[in-house]
Amino acid sequence: MARVLISEPAADTRELMSCLVRRLGHEVVEAPGASGVDVILYEPGSPARPPRDPREELPGASLVVSSIYPPSPPVRAMTPAAYLLKPFSLRQLARALEAALPLPRTA
Repeated sequence: MARVLISEPAADTRELMSCLVRRLGHEVVEAPGASGVDVILYEPGSPARPPRDPREELPGASLVVSSIYPPSPPVRAMTPAAYLLKPFSLRQLARALEAALPLPRTA
């Protein structure tokens, strides 16, 4: 199970993503300044507005970008673990979160 922070400006979309992330068995972190976040599910917004990398505030977290726009050069420069083009399926979200999580260690 991962702790996932959803950085999505649209409240309805954020709530839907929260339900999907919980359905996949992960915990949704509500507070942006929370510690122990494993993955940030990030909507960078309009391509006209330069995005900021949310890992600046949470440097240990992996990044999954979700947008209606194709990845712009500034978003690609963030090197996200996965990029989800909206609308996406539950299976695509599950794969993106798996890609963002570290592999389990074996003894």
